Amino acid sequence: MKDYYYLGKITKKYSFKGEVLLKIDTDQPSYYKKIKSLFIYKENKLTLHKIEVARFHKDSLLRLKFEGINSEKEANSIVNWDIYLPINNLPILTGNKFYYHDVINYLIIDEDFGEIGKIISIKENISQDLFVIDHNKNEVLIPIHDEFIVEVDKKKLLFDGNFVYVDQILDNLDNMQEEELDKIFQALVKKEELVKDFSGRFFFTPKKSGAQTAEANINAGVAAAKQIVGYLKEGDSKYKLN
Repeated sequence: MKDYYYLGKITKKYSFKGEVLLKIDTDQPSYYKKIKSLFIYKENKLTLHKIEVARFHKDSLLRLKFEGINSEKEANSIVNWDIYLPINNLPILTGNKFYYHDVINYLIIDEDFGEIGKIISIKENISQDLFVIDHNKNEVLIPIHDEFIVEVDKKKLLFDGNFVYVDQILDNLDNMQEEELDKIFQALVKKEELVKDFSGRFFFTPKKSGAQTAEANINAGVAAAKQIVGYLKEGDSKYKLN
């Protein structure tokens, strides 16, 4: 279930009308107050269930009324089921906050010793979660603790052996040659890796869609990039399709 994340567990029924309580495992419970559907994991598969009503009960508990669950008996039948959502439903994190799946292949740099290596996986333990780092083909374990994390640089890209900032690339798109753009595309977008790690979270247009020359392709790509940046930074949606 790599394309889904664990949200929580249905802990008990709440009312004779079929309502249940969902204990959610998140630092941002308010994000889920308008949720419309959830995936229940049962019998080794995920099943989509629509929600009629969702409201906070207290702390990390959501009071839910699912479509088709209208009695105490039916509510009891889904108690203790685990609840999941697609990864692309995760709220955006800011600052040094991150999701574990997002930092795979991030480079760990120590203030005193320099580059340690890339994160290859995360070990989740009851006592302490750990970064698993490839250090010269040897595994190094580092505790995941706020005090140890000085900065999570989400805008820096390792490109041609050097670190560059994504913002710098976007600001200079108009002045870049085709070869430079192609290199950046290869560094940023490796389709096989995206399919493996981020299925359902990206979209590839057909090659030469609407542009038949190299210059037209570059112009179309630059325009699309600027529109995306405008939407993300300023909320400009004038180019959206109906």
